Amino acid sequence: MRRKYSCPRAGGHTPLQWAAYDGYHRVVRHLLSKGASANVSSKAGITPLLQAAARGHGDVLAELLSKRADPNLIASDGSSRLLKAIANGHSAVVGVLVDAGASINMTIKDGTTLFEIAQRSRDPTIRRVALARYAPSTFEWIKSFSVATIGYRMRNPTPALTV
Repeated sequence: MRRKYSCPRAGGHTPLQWAAYDGYHRVVRHLLSKGASANVSSKAGITPLLQAAARGHGDVLAELLSKRADPNLIASDGSSRLLKAIANGHSAVVGVLVDAGASINMTIKDGTTLFEIAQRSRDPTIRRVALARYAPSTFEWIKSFSVATIGYRMRNPTPALTV
């Protein structure tokens, strides 16, 4: 039965991918209940989660994530679900994806992290969400320094290397 719902149709996409793209939450729920795979991808690496994230369909996104859709899969063009949500300004989707385990520290082809892209967003909510999720993991090392250690380093900076 699974093959019936995971078999590509027009354009190499499955019925689940089309339903996710168009935001048909009830159709997505039905297809998943009939055995469609939440992580099915087209030849280009496009999954239903990527399409729901790119279009801002939060209810579809939540349904797919509840069926163990992987928020960190990368399409063949190098885009991730989180990148699509950030690029298209879907702040609620960004929060849901990061809460589901999408990596804000992931880098794209040019070496830029998703956090850096989020900080350039025009949407202040996306910047806040990204910073709130990024800061605890990145700046954890600060807790290991005492005030005395930081003061000592400021008074005695490490000498510059000479070549």
